[in-house]
Amino acid sequence: MIDHSKRQTFAAFFERLASGPPDREDWGEHAINHYLDEQLEAIRRRCVRLSIQAGEPFPRTQEHRLQLRAWAEELRRDNSE
Repeated sequence: MIDHSKRQTFAAFFERLASGPPDREDWGEHAINHYLDEQLEAIRRRCVRLSIQAGEPFPRTQEHRLQLRAWAEELRRDNSE
């Protein structure tokens, strides 16, 4: 089940995360929840794994920020199809 609205919201969350320090409420609202949209859920799990591997603060590196933006773009691209 593709949830276009949640994909857009999650893409915006990734952009915020890539641009500055994470807001705990924002993280909890997006990264902790589970989604019925299989692709969104797979990306959410990859993000959580990356954050665990990186440690705090997350994102730590430019590579992390680029990955978050790539996931945001992937969600937006799939949302427009």
